[in-house]
Amino acid sequence: MRRSTSRPSCFGESIDLLPLDTEGHDYTILDQVLTHGPLPTVIHNEHGVRDRVMDRVSQFTLIQRLTDLHYKVVFEDYDMIS
Repeated sequence: MRRSTSRPSCFGESIDLLPLDTEGHDYTILDQVLTHGPLPTVIHNEHGVRDRVMDRVSQFTLIQRLTDLHYKVVFEDYDMIS
């Protein structure tokens, strides 16, 4: 029996919420999502700058990309919501 590689029709083409907590890989994943889409309506990710989960240059680059895509960025203690 041959397995289908197409997505079931119940999956849409949009993402409402993308929560990320990938132990230091959030920037890499978000870079791919923002480059290839589909773009989520809301993104909740860990920045963890104080513990160097994400460095300040990556954080600044990510914020710039998000604002260029018309996201509003809200900082929490250890996370960001866009």
